[in-house]
Amino acid sequence: LDFVGAHSERILQSLDIYIATRYLQATTETQYVCQFLQQLVFYRHNWMFGLLQQHNETINRILYLLNGAVALLSRGRIKDVIKTMDTQGLLSTEQSSAAVKMKGRQRRTSGGQVITSLDDDSWVKHSPAYIQLQDSLVSIVTSCLTILNFYSPPLSDVFMCSFTQPVDLSEWPPLFTIASIVPVIDPTAPPSITTLTSSLAFGCELLKKLEPHKSCVGGTPSRSPSKSSPIRSPVTPGHPKPTSPAAQQKRTELLYMLEQTVALLLSQSLRYLLDEDVDPLEKQALKKQLVSELGNFCQSLLLNFSRKGAPSPHSAHRTMTPISSSHTTLQDSLSGRASSHSFSDTPEQGLFKLADMFAKNLTR
Repeated sequence: LDFVGAHSERILQSLDIYIATRYLQATTETQYVCQFLQQLVFYRHNWMFGLLQQHNETINRILYLLNGAVALLSRGRIKDVIKTMDTQGLLSTEQSSAAVKMKGRQRRTSGGQVITSLDDDSWVKHSPAYIQLQDSLVSIVTSCLTILNFYSPPLSDVFMCSFTQPVDLSEWPPLFTIASIVPVIDPTAPPSITTLTSSLAFGCELLKKLEPHKSCVGGTPSRSPSKSSPIRSPVTPGHPKPTSPAAQQKRTELLYMLEQTVALLLSQSLRYLLDEDVDPLEKQALKKQLVSELGNFCQSLLLNFSRKGAPSPHSAHRTMTPISSSHTTLQDSLSGRASSHSFSDTPEQGLFKLADMFAKNLTR
């Protein structure tokens, strides 16, 4: 806490999405700060007692940082950020457009033809900076989600409040607005429930890219990036092979991020649905959004699980999550009837099964 108090200004500065994406070193610093705060949040009561104003400002910055990072990842804005860095000379020599395009010209196909198709903006996705920035932003989103889950009602409480003591909603102020506001890179735009559903969408899309011969959305097989790309490594870092340890690790991290997103989405949504002061029309609109977007996500992820066994997201982050491990008891409270194609009761799919049952239950 002494460290946080002494470096409060620098910490808050690093949580600004504009500063975090100014150059890659700043993004890495923001990533490390978020990971540090992810550990500090376990001592949040001491933090609030000693540095309440700094604590509140930090959590507020984390909310807007999450909104901005999700906007970059879900709307394909990483390309623009990399181009800006290149124009301002903030990329290293091997990451710059000149170096990537030169390698593209020198690389030859098996037929001996020189590849020159990187002269347009397509060079961006073949720069090592693209994957580096994308991975850093995913890490930042994961840390932000994990932190914010500590400030949202526990799932066990909100799901079981009908059978036990009601949840005191005054202890859990809403973190996200109920209005459907698309995430944008704007410090004045409040994060909304749509920020979380957008996080689910781009997370599933990244899972699909890790499996070029299998699709995470719908049932149409997707083309492998290595085949659609005019060049291959070392010019493009691309995504690791699906069977490589690096790909498995990345898949585990993405599943953990999706777990944190689902937990926060369910918690915040139920907090609104249980609040008698919320307009019934807003509640109905929220239900429709959840049925549509959460339902589609669950079907997409179920397809991904059915085609490839998923590694447990708990294995790498077992000590980092406030989510209750009693997902199976919560599933019983919904009294949902699973279809023949549903998530299993295994630990790695338990929370997703709960979300699927919840979305289906809203339609009844």
